[in-house]
Amino acid sequence: MKFAIALFALIAALYLFLVFAPALLFYKVIFKKNRYKADFEKLNEKNKYFPLYAEKFRSAADFILSLKRENFEFKVKDGTLIRGALYGEKSDKTAVFLHGYNTAPLNNFSLQAKALYENGFNIVFIYSRAHGGSGGTSTMGLKEGEDLPELLPFIKEKTGAKQMLVYGMSMGCFSLAYASSRLDGGFIKGIVLDCGFTSPYNQLKEEMIRRHLPVCFIAPLLTFFTKTFLKIDIKQSALNSLKNCKVPALFFHGGADVTVPQKEGLKNFEACAAEKYRYCAQNAAHTLCFAAGGKEAEKYLFDFVKKYFE
Repeated sequence: MKFAIALFALIAALYLFLVFAPALLFYKVIFKKNRYKADFEKLNEKNKYFPLYAEKFRSAADFILSLKRENFEFKVKDGTLIRGALYGEKSDKTAVFLHGYNTAPLNNFSLQAKALYENGFNIVFIYSRAHGGSGGTSTMGLKEGEDLPELLPFIKEKTGAKQMLVYGMSMGCFSLAYASSRLDGGFIKGIVLDCGFTSPYNQLKEEMIRRHLPVCFIAPLLTFFTKTFLKIDIKQSALNSLKNCKVPALFFHGGADVTVPQKEGLKNFEACAAEKYRYCAQNAAHTLCFAAGGKEAEKYLFDFVKKYFE
């Protein structure tokens, strides 16, 4: 009897130390408030891909930051305050950018924003939950996707735009895909879905594998924690929404993306029911398809814009 109790205590201690504690720590690290506040920080020079484009990113970011800027904020239905910024003079065309996890819009979109601004678009950056001074906790795109059907009409009224392009990167791509069936095609003329995953659960599994964590033990606990504390189901997928999407979509992905595997982007592309186009820059790492693709990627973007925007 004593042996059985001791064995049970040992197993319980090992479970707490090797499974429960790492799962709780992983949850606390991923889903926390105040993740990223800067507009534009030094790029990750340790990543072998970024130095190839760093000067272009900095130059484009400096250009955007030189424009007239108007900050704004909007409270979504659950009371969370979302902040954003409008750059440049008002136009009848607006490009709205949804950044990735633990970064800022200019880090993801300096090149795209500059190119679209020079082609007659307002530039609007949305700071997603827990980023850039916005409230709430990051939910890997789930509640962020729920925010979009409220935010985008507000931005339309604020900018006076008659036509809108919405561009999402990584987590921002997932939130856009997740909301895609609820977008108003009356003024949203096109969406760009760049290196997005199909669900937070799948993406977090990839992250656990990269960190050599025991997925089969930690993933169920992570699902439990997010349901209990955040009232979200991280297994919810963007695929069902994309199956009912009616807004034309352009998909970007990098062939060398190890953060969000290209297979995830392909699943999203194949599920999308709207008119759709896809471009892959084979040598591009995560978030770098547009930069690595250069003139070819730019041509895909502006061929798309010319087709659907007046």
